Amino acid sequence: MKLSKVMSYQGIGGIYFPFTGEANVNILRPEYMLPFTATHEMAHQRGFAREDEANFVGYLAATMHPDYDFQYSGVMVILQTFMYIFEEHDQETYQELKKKCSPGVARDMGAWEEYLRQYQGWASQTTDRMNHIYLQMNAQSDGIQSYGRVADLLYAYYQEAF
Repeated sequence: MKLSKVMSYQGIGGIYFPFTGEANVNILRPEYMLPFTATHEMAHQRGFAREDEANFVGYLAATMHPDYDFQYSGVMVILQTFMYIFEEHDQETYQELKKKCSPGVARDMGAWEEYLRQYQGWASQTTDRMNHIYLQMNAQSDGIQSYGRVADLLYAYYQEAF
């Protein structure tokens, strides 16, 4: 619990410790995010080092899991990823999608926004900058933007599947 509080202020949802082989999840984040975060960190544990790939593998593992909470978590985190992309690049589509969200989805997205308001600050900004540089130094030229590159992988996956 104490580590989760520190992770929250640093803006970290989970972390894989390569020295111990442990995948750790910040349990203070909204509940619906926990299963996806676990599958993302376990993807790192299985050797998927790149963030976009860990997100993609995490999404597949969560949505193929027999538990509905895992499935919902995988879909919600990816929905949020796309919503952030639309919010930044296509406000009209973003507003349309936001209106179409069910009350439960809107509630969960609101819980995420409240969580961010509670913990965002200088520590999370500093950690973001450090993570950005760390990722760039490890062949992820997009830095923290690489998390959102899962959209490209999903697009290619679903183009191939259908």
